Amino acid sequence: MEEIHRRVIRDLYDFLAKNLQLRELLTQLRIDDTITEDMHDQILAEKTNLDKNVMFLSCIQKRGPTAFDKLMNALNGSRQSHIADKLQEKLTSLRQPLG
Repeated sequence: MEEIHRRVIRDLYDFLAKNLQLRELLTQLRIDDTITEDMHDQILAEKTNLDKNVMFLSCIQKRGPTAFDKLMNALNGSRQSHIADKLQEKLTSLRQPLG
């Protein structure tokens, strides 16, 4: 994941930790090998949804240069396009030159 993508996630961390719905999202990311089976199991082993989301956000940031795009696709494919839209808006704002 590029640094700018990690920055998007950091800037929206609280929103993501509270709002991600992981059931379908994890399935899609597991199918396309964005996350490993061990990561999938580790995330689901967490007790609360918040803890699962925090573990997921930690894992996804370490999954290589295509992880952000795959995350965006999985969000759109799991009826969470409102979250993908918010991530895209933040990415666009970070890429805008200052001034």
